[in-house]
Amino acid sequence: MLIFILGALHAAAAASTAANLARIVPGWSIVPIVDRPGERMNQALCGYDQPFFLTLQAGDWFHASFFPNCKLNCRSCPIISAD
Repeated sequence: MLIFILGALHAAAAASTAANLARIVPGWSIVPIVDRPGERMNQALCGYDQPFFLTLQAGDWFHASFFPNCKLNCRSCPIISAD
């Protein structure tokens, strides 16, 4: 899964979110976005072949149980849900 962190100009908040994610979903790619979010996201998505990605705000924090449920729910969505 690809995760964008918007508002990464707020370095402490972005680092906190990235550290939280790295701990609970270590295999996922995290892309902090400081500026020009549309351009940066398009660049990252250009070679991305999965149907889903997440966009978060710097400072967001997740409980470890959130992502297993999220992953399960994404798998049960029809592929057209990502359009």
